Amino acid sequence: MCEYQPALKTKQHIVKAILAASASKDSRYTTGYSTFKEYGAGLLDAHAAIWVIYKGNYSSTTGSLSSVSASRSYNMTVTSGDTSMRVALAYANRIQFSSGSGHAGSTAPSGTIGEMKLEVLSPSGALVRSCAISGANLKIVQFDPRSYGTGTYTIKVTLTSLSSNGTTNFGVAWR
Repeated sequence: MCEYQPALKTKQHIVKAILAASASKDSRYTTGYSTFKEYGAGLLDAHAAIWVIYKGNYSSTTGSLSSVSASRSYNMTVTSGDTSMRVALAYANRIQFSSGSGHAGSTAPSGTIGEMKLEVLSPSGALVRSCAISGANLKIVQFDPRSYGTGTYTIKVTLTSLSSNGTTNFGVAWR
C-alpha cells in the first residue's frame, strides 16, 4: 500500500481504516456473534486495499477534531452495482503514562482517551447505519445500499468526548 501511495507512510490512521474497510467478508470465518463481521473481523485483502487507494475511497489527509460535537463529513458514491458497502473509521487511542509514586521507573496510565462516532447517511439524508462503541478505536459500519438507493452518501465522523491532549486524529476509508 505504501509503495503504491508513499504519502500513506506517515498516516497510520488512514492505513488502518483502509485495511479494515477492505478486509474480506468471507462467511467461512464467523462465530456465534451476529455482529462479528461488522466490527473489524475479516481477512486482509491486499488487492482490495490497493483498489480503495486507486479509487480514492479514503480521507486523503488525517483528520483532526478537538471539540466535543465537532464533526467532519465525506462523500461516498454508491452505484447500482454495489451490493455491500463497508466504511471504517480509525483514530488515535493513545494511553498516556505518567510517573508513578513508587520506585524509579514505575509508570501508570493517566489521562483520558477521546471517543468518536461514525454515521452513514443515505442520499436523502436518512441515517443508514452508525457505530459509537465505547473504548474501540476502530469503528465499522456495513450495509446493503440497495435498500437506500444509488447516489452520494455522507460519511459523518463526530467527536463525542475529548482526549486529555485535546485533539483526536483519525482516518476514514470505504469500499
